Amino acid sequence: MIKQLCGDQAMKHLTIVTNVWGEVSPEKGKQREKELSSNEKFFKNAIDKGAAFGRHNNTYKTAFAILRHVTKNQPIVLGIQDQMVNQGRSLNETAAAEELQREMKEQEKQQRAEMARYKTKAEESARRIEQERRMAIEREWQEATQRLMEQRQRELDEYYAEQSRMERMMEVREDAHRREMVSIRARMPQCTRTVSVSSDSSNSSCVIA
Repeated sequence: MIKQLCGDQAMKHLTIVTNVWGEVSPEKGKQREKELSSNEKFFKNAIDKGAAFGRHNNTYKTAFAILRHVTKNQPIVLGIQDQMVNQGRSLNETAAAEELQREMKEQEKQQRAEMARYKTKAEESARRIEQERRMAIEREWQEATQRLMEQRQRELDEYYAEQSRMERMMEVREDAHRREMVSIRARMPQCTRTVSVSSDSSNSSCVIA
């Protein structure tokens, strides 16, 4: 944008000043300064066209040095001035406006891409949450089924245990009943009857054992 506003001829009158260097270490500052001056996304193109690049260390000395450098420059027609005054272009027809539109389209493209990434992440997150929810429901169902099966097994075990107990009780009662019947039969009087062939009368006798 600076290049489009100023034009190539005015680049040598441009001074790019950086500051806040006291908040980083000297080594980090050198790395950052090198990045700013050598990367086309920052100030490399302007510096290649003759722009000055320096630091303001928050001191009067560096501030006056920058001002002295700037005041030595002679007036020059900026690129946007030449296009609007000498060439009769409207503001929207200038190179600066075109560059602004290009940057806005690029930002819009980046925003769309970022929105698409966010949407993808949101969908993935939603699918993951849904999958986790389904897995949780499945685990709960399996646990509930397991509990019901265990409860059913306990009930069956209790039923069979009670059935065995009742069968043993019946066997004990039947055995006791048999013994009682045997005892009763043993205590009953034994009756015998003697019949005489030569007489009309008969004799009978009971023997209590």
